[in-house]
Amino acid sequence: MDIKKMPEKDKKMSLTRMERLGYGFGHVLNDLCSSIWFTYSLLFYNSVLQFSNVNAGAILLIGQIADAVSTPFIGIFSDRTSLFCLSKYGKRKSWHLLGSACVLVAMPFMYSPCIGCEDFSEWKKLIYYGFFVTIFQFGWAAVQTAHLALVPDLSSDEMDRTGLLSIRNTFTILSNLISYAVTWGVLGVNGGSDNVSHKDLFKFQIIVYSLCAGGAITSLLFYLLVQENNDEPPLLENDDSNRSSERLSFKDLFLRWILYQVALVYTTTRVFVNVSQSFIVLYLHSYLNMESESLAVIPFVMYVASFLSSWICKPLYGFCGRKLAFSIGCLLAVGGCIWIFFGYGDVYVSYGIYGVSILYGAAVSILLVTSLSVTAEMIGDDVGNSAFVYGIMSFADKFSCGVIIMIIQAMAPKDYLHTDFYKLSLIYVCGGAVVIGFFSVLTVRLPQRENAAQQNSPSEA
Repeated sequence: MDIKKMPEKDKKMSLTRMERLGYGFGHVLNDLCSSIWFTYSLLFYNSVLQFSNVNAGAILLIGQIADAVSTPFIGIFSDRTSLFCLSKYGKRKSWHLLGSACVLVAMPFMYSPCIGCEDFSEWKKLIYYGFFVTIFQFGWAAVQTAHLALVPDLSSDEMDRTGLLSIRNTFTILSNLISYAVTWGVLGVNGGSDNVSHKDLFKFQIIVYSLCAGGAITSLLFYLLVQENNDEPPLLENDDSNRSSERLSFKDLFLRWILYQVALVYTTTRVFVNVSQSFIVLYLHSYLNMESESLAVIPFVMYVASFLSSWICKPLYGFCGRKLAFSIGCLLAVGGCIWIFFGYGDVYVSYGIYGVSILYGAAVSILLVTSLSVTAEMIGDDVGNSAFVYGIMSFADKFSCGVIIMIIQAMAPKDYLHTDFYKLSLIYVCGGAVVIGFFSVLTVRLPQRENAAQQNSPSEA
């Protein structure tokens, strides 16, 4: 094996702490905005802007479809070219920059009054908000795809890649904690004893502007700390374990059965995460009749549990492998669903709901990191298609989640307060998704090199 022919920066198998930290900053803006988008959008458009259940669901569906359609195209172009005159800046980072700009421009309009159209019909308002949601979701997709595609670009070492994904998940959890802490503080003004209504519009604006400002700062740190490697990945001579760095054709890519297996694992994971995040506050609001302040406290507890469990993800993979780790996450998720099914009464509202939050939070962390790690492992050395593959995963995820959420909202009773509709949605949709994901991951034939990775002591994330 001739290492002398490798560029100097490709000899480094491990990334520095600052590079890892900088990579973690790269998705914070997306995470801050998505926590509000998935957790509070239905509540905001339904209870604050007074949209019907169907139209509130339609807003979210428009966003999911825009994201689903955008990601494969973003993946194709970001695998092949930089934007504007930013060739030295890097393919991934230039798309990341465009996406961040779209998110920062569109997000405030999504949680503000309909400018110049407050007296318009609900359908016209739907078009207005749908326009900004589409811009937001295109930008969100560009940031997500570029950020994930950087993982195989930054390192060819599998433990490094898993470490980066673990760091990404940790920053996601911290971002959600910050988001819910800000929401808790703002919604808790004046006691937070009432249900959310139109009078809380200005509170949501304060929340969104604060989170966008913080996300802009962390994105700047990402651009400063992360140096994208624009060279093709090295192919070591006389090393049969290294696959060709030549990009697979789209035909060859779609003929790989493992692509569809991994897509099903990733999609079921995201269905569990997004549906639980979208409907947990409606469950608290409608079935448990909890105060507006609690609508931020419970998600906050959920992500504290997720943050703590994220620290064991990488050692867990090294100890028992990705399939068993994913199975543990499924078990925790199903346990949370069963607890919701049997949960009722004052004791449950006062204490039991926090146990559910802990189980859900721990499951979210384990399932997300595992599904992303399996995807990165499937990509392997085919980094020329990495953004496109993540785009395919995101397409399946966003389209499925959007349709499922829209169906749930269309089936919701007009007066959903004091009904068990959202309780049953959490139980059967989230529980069903993780059961399908469990059987799906068992069918995935992971590369044999994982076994070698398990024998190594995991490096510090």
